[in-house]
This record gives sequence, structure tokens and C-alpha cells, in this order.
Amino acid sequence: QVLEHVYDVKQAILNLANLTMDGGFIWIACPASNYPHGSPHYFSAGYTPELISNLLEPLGFKIILAQKYGSDRMYFFTHALRRWPTKQEYYFPLRFRISRYLITDLFWRITALSKSPKFDSELHHATETVVFAQKRN
Repeated sequence: QVLEHVYDVKQAILNLANLTMDGGFIWIACPASNYPHGSPHYFSAGYTPELISNLLEPLGFKIILAQKYGSDRMYFFTHALRRWPTKQEYYFPLRFRISRYLITDLFWRITALSKSPKFDSELHHATETVVFAQKRN
């Protein structure tokens, strides 16, 4: 979950491949779609499973699993509200602290409540990418 902070993703994947023994496994989890955070050391808003797979395969990896997953609610939180929700906020969006932004916050949380919390791997706008691969002998 730090690949988006790496300037040269191709070199990072090569380094991981060199650290993996023949027959060993590599698991890469990174944002598929995200918001800028941690700048100035933030270089990507996410990667597709296809990109990660295409970088691993020429290095001798067999892809076992490559998919995106997420939920409409998580996508809404990370793109409209531009932050990751706590577990409590995710499952109960209307629970929040009173602040001077009460009306605005309430509006966005009611909107979040209307989004499905179900995680799925078939979403068009997923938030996470996962690739699991094995290095061939």
C-alpha cells in the first residue's frame, strides 16, 4: 500500500522481483483509484491490475490473481469527501462529531449512506488493486 508513493514503479517492481526466490510468491496491493495524499511524495492516483500484471509477467511471474475491488461507498468517501473513512464512519455514516461544518457534513454523510457498502470485484470504479503472482523456476 505504498506503490503510489514510488516515483519509478517499473524499477520498484523489478526490485521486488529480484528479491523473490524462484517458486516464491509476490502480493501487491495498491490503490486502483485514490486521491492525492502525502504530497510532495505522491506520484500516482492508482494502478490497474493489468499494469501490475504486465510489469510482472516479463520478469518470469505467473499471475494467480489480478483484480480490482472496492465499494460504491468507499469510492464516494475517497473521491467526493477526499479522505478514508474510519471503520465506524464507513458502516454508520450518520455518526459524526458536531462541528461548525454540521450542515455540509450532514449532507455528505446522508449521500454516503445512499451508497452501497458491499465490497465487490466487479466494480467499474473500484478503489483497490490486488495482484498475487508466483515466480517461475
